[in-house]
Amino acid sequence: MKSKTQKTKKSDKKYVIVRTYSAGVFAGTLESKEGKEVILSNARRLWYWKGAASLSQLAMEGVT
Repeated sequence: MKSKTQKTKKSDKKYVIVRTYSAGVFAGTLESKEGKEVILSNARRLWYWKGAASLSQLAMEGVT
């Protein structure tokens, strides 16, 4: 059984979108998660997106 902080195999890693409280919205590969804190690799900040009207829609449906 894996611990919560143990890194996963490369094939198990997910590409995620993370909305922070005050630093913006980021997309990247999820390396680990503990509580509300995450570590992303190959992360980039999202400044603009097309195909979603809001962050909620972006998170639920992605972009077109």
